[in-house]
Amino acid sequence: PLLNPGTYQLKFRHPDHYDISLRGNQVTDGQTLNLPTTRMKAGTVLNGIARLGGRPKGQVKVTISTIPEPMDPNQPPNDFAMQLAFSAECYSNEKGQFAFTQRVPPGRYHVMAGRQDASNILMQIADFSSTKKEIVLSGQKKFFVQFDIPQSGN
Repeated sequence: PLLNPGTYQLKFRHPDHYDISLRGNQVTDGQTLNLPTTRMKAGTVLNGIARLGGRPKGQVKVTISTIPEPMDPNQPPNDFAMQLAFSAECYSNEKGQFAFTQRVPPGRYHVMAGRQDASNILMQIADFSSTKKEIVLSGQKKFFVQFDIPQSGN
């Protein structure tokens, strides 16, 4: 009774699972909306190490983002239950170790790393370009990624 009529998207979040979303939920005044049972899945814990010139490096920015799958023109989109495109970032500690706080859903991703240098933002762009990797996650409990940033330009 406290929701205004309209279309809503519900997002479910839990630290031991990846986020899921239910889209296209039409709320109508005076009617009850019954949602399907939705099961959250564990996803993958993604961590690793970042090195610069072979040595562990702190304060390296690590990013991950979904590689979009091509749309099938013969298949209508499913607006009711949908996994959102995933992206996240984290930073390495003084030992070069990093870990994403969110669990990652199955899919294809680009991951990349770049050192933080306020005086030269182009260095981070070059690092991202040289470290970019494609990974495929298919429900593994853990996945380890190693980045080796070339020392040049430092």
